[in-house]
Amino acid sequence: MRTALAWRESGTRRWLRRGTIAATSVLMIAGLAVAASAAPGVDTVAGVTTPFNGAWLDSTDGGHYWDAGRNGLCRVDKSGDTFVENTATCDGQAKAPTQVAVGPERSDGTYFLYVADMSTASAGPVRVTYDPTADGGQGRIVAGSGFVVGGLNTVGFYSDATGPFQSSSVALGPCDATITTPQCTALYVAFERSKRIERINFVDQPLASQSIETISKTNDIRKGVRYGIATFRNADGTTDLYIDELGGEGVSTVKDIATCQPSEGAADPTVTNPPVNQLGGCAATVVSGITTNFAQGIAVQDDADGTGRYLYVGDSPENASPSVLRYHPGTGFQDVVSSTVAAYDSRLNPGQVVTTYTGLGGLAVNPHNGDLFIGDDPTIAVEGAAIGVGHIFTIAGDSGGTAPADCTGSATNHCVPPAPPSTVTPSLYADGVTAPAGGLTFLPSSDGGHMWLADESSGFCRFDVVSQAPGLHASDPSACDDGTVLGSGGQSVYDDSVVSGTTDEHYVYVAQNDHLSPGVVRFTYDPTAKGGAGGLVGTAVIMAPGAGLNGDRANGLALGPCKAGAPSTCKHSLYVGGLLDGFIRRINNPEDDPRNQTVDVVAETTDQKNGNAGRGINGSIGVIGNDLYLPEDSGFTVVRNITACPTNNLVCPTIPLNIGTFGSIFGAGIGVDANPLHSVAGLVYASDSPGSANATIYQYDVATNTSRVYATRGQMPPADTAEATVYCTLTCTRPDDPADPPGSQAPFKFAQGLFVDPNSDSGTVYIADDATAGARGARGHVWAAPFIPYPSGVTPVPFPGGADPGAHTCAVTVPVPTLATANTYWVQFTAHDPGVLSSTWQLPVAQSAQLLLYANNPFTGLADPVAKGPLVNPIVKQATTTTAAFAITTAPTSEAAGTYTVQFFNAGKTLAASHATITYSNDAGSPCPASPLVGHVVS
Repeated sequence: MRTALAWRESGTRRWLRRGTIAATSVLMIAGLAVAASAAPGVDTVAGVTTPFNGAWLDSTDGGHYWDAGRNGLCRVDKSGDTFVENTATCDGQAKAPTQVAVGPERSDGTYFLYVADMSTASAGPVRVTYDPTADGGQGRIVAGSGFVVGGLNTVGFYSDATGPFQSSSVALGPCDATITTPQCTALYVAFERSKRIERINFVDQPLASQSIETISKTNDIRKGVRYGIATFRNADGTTDLYIDELGGEGVSTVKDIATCQPSEGAADPTVTNPPVNQLGGCAATVVSGITTNFAQGIAVQDDADGTGRYLYVGDSPENASPSVLRYHPGTGFQDVVSSTVAAYDSRLNPGQVVTTYTGLGGLAVNPHNGDLFIGDDPTIAVEGAAIGVGHIFTIAGDSGGTAPADCTGSATNHCVPPAPPSTVTPSLYADGVTAPAGGLTFLPSSDGGHMWLADESSGFCRFDVVSQAPGLHASDPSACDDGTVLGSGGQSVYDDSVVSGTTDEHYVYVAQNDHLSPGVVRFTYDPTAKGGAGGLVGTAVIMAPGAGLNGDRANGLALGPCKAGAPSTCKHSLYVGGLLDGFIRRINNPEDDPRNQTVDVVAETTDQKNGNAGRGINGSIGVIGNDLYLPEDSGFTVVRNITACPTNNLVCPTIPLNIGTFGSIFGAGIGVDANPLHSVAGLVYASDSPGSANATIYQYDVATNTSRVYATRGQMPPADTAEATVYCTLTCTRPDDPADPPGSQAPFKFAQGLFVDPNSDSGTVYIADDATAGARGARGHVWAAPFIPYPSGVTPVPFPGGADPGAHTCAVTVPVPTLATANTYWVQFTAHDPGVLSSTWQLPVAQSAQLLLYANNPFTGLADPVAKGPLVNPIVKQATTTTAAFAITTAPTSEAAGTYTVQFFNAGKTLAASHATITYSNDAGSPCPASPLVGHVVS
């Protein structure tokens, strides 16, 4: 338990045997003393499963640690010469406990415990009663004492139409500062499936006295919280909230949480972004002094008066061994407390000797002496974790002076966790790029060929050797596109087919990913131009205009084989992934006249399939053989047999790959190496790059479905060399970036573009990144990583494969006929399975129009088109006079199976024929209708 909470003046706290504990500096478990030990961590409890943030609970016999894990909230007891999790004591009133907050002692000697419940059926955090005198003085949780605080299944706070938010994290703190009632205690709650931070005032009172409000949200715009939150009382009396961000941002903080109040009408579940108050509360900001990107586990050690002393954080990256960090909020100093454990034989892989933490997931502090409990499990982030392979380690607190930290921070010594290992260390290829989301591509030329890159500032440009620094390359301003067509560039792809009617010209396709994106731009490239170095010729064109490529901010491109059944004249298909939706599209005849090009919706990301609309592709993609490899928000996936998609107009699913832990990483870019000399089935390079956090580059072997960390940082050129000068172009230099000085090893950030050199056996991997994500021009890099063969003798991992036999998404094209002013075209469809409903509509020109979705069919019996305007009570609509691209969706709400109607209404001048799409879900027994739809009623 924590010491008496300063915001709760409920009397003097009675600590059992406190004097003895403090005087001897021992770890008390099951009433018995174990000599405190210095780091490395001591394996105190073995055989646990997914140990999260448990708690020390006092009892008549001295006190015990209680583990929050798979078995429930369980007491740790002495058993012979070891300690074990006593399953007979496990409490399951919270089905999946992940963090425990301990209230003050009550007048009857019991305590309230507040337990996060991260189960898929979670109704919210549970309050249970703990009796320290029960079970012969060992302490026990009172059976049947639990109930959901704040109100069972509180609508809009614990769940929405898609299901429970899954409360993952709890911490006690001060109530809303506007509440003047004395002795008010609040519980702060965070969730795995929601970004919200909730506060329950009067949480220790009867349910009728409690109130709940949304007071903040996580810093990461994509993720919630899985590994805990903590409140820290500052010396000035204010209390801050610290958050283990799930999406790779590290640890964030909400300042002075008592003054953080919801915006007016916060009871409305749609209110998720309260204003920032004048004292700095509400907005969560990343704590730069805590140098972790994978915060897993959090705990606070208080002084006797309840003022915070230390904040402990588990740093558990996927590409390096975990460490326990200790942060001093008052000074901003960070210590690395422990990075190793006493050697033991692995329970997951018997015979393997383990000397480091693995899958660190939970922390807790003994409030009497500062002893730290550290829970780890190598399978903690895996769905269906292995049973009984985890441990609870202990390291002694600093009260006895026997637990020196691995590194103690100071004003002159900023401690950081050990650098993650790399298979290779890339060298700097080029400076001065801006938001290179698509990476490089190689274009052959008379002089041997050059790399080209599309970036946000310069456009699509050739990269040449810098004459003053031959080890570097830079963009040549004289060899860029003219800027009349391409906006912000994404991935570029070279077409090896000779353009019809020419002797040696080729097409180059470039994705455009800005908000005005028309989709994909096609350039004509002459390898003999520009003195034999190669250059762009003619006029660039927009590909497949009016076929649905615009409005999705196309980002990833991959040239692959033609669709099944294509005529023998077909050379290639071009696959397109965008940022704004989860559909993958195929341009079937990219070499043809753009007006004759057709587009199919062929696949759907795992994220969107699971109801997360708008989860598209973040960076570069790639094809090996007939399989398309993708980076998604949750990890890396493949679409098998892409040329056969869609099948009966059924979009193909993406299949998660064995790269990192799917669901806890952020897929940012893909590069493929199909050279059979490097691997019999090909290699995939994948960038896990969660926002501003450091990126990890993996090497994945297709043949074995296994992967390894390939690179984590690049080597900057040595100081005082010609290459140390930063070249933003061949003719431009700028000062050094202080974040990446000469001679340093620089981590990759926003590494969204990967490319493998296909022109030789070198297999060089090019990594393009920009730490500012384009916020400042010419601040990014391109790195060159040498090829190293994948290890031989790796045991293959079974590939899940197969198509989804269950519910599936239909994506159908709708040709909208010419519409006169004030006329409507309507389309009825039947969704045979619950799911998100969406529609897009692309007008030939921007003008006044409306796109609406209705339940059932309000136009039954009317002609089509018909002179009728919008009707009342649409489920969702978009009405505007200034756009040609319309898009509506019910996301995140899932609509019931049934009949629905989409209305396309022209409110302006006569509108030429246009096109639209409708997406919805069908069950396994209901195939999707043919596309494009003919007529207005489908089933």
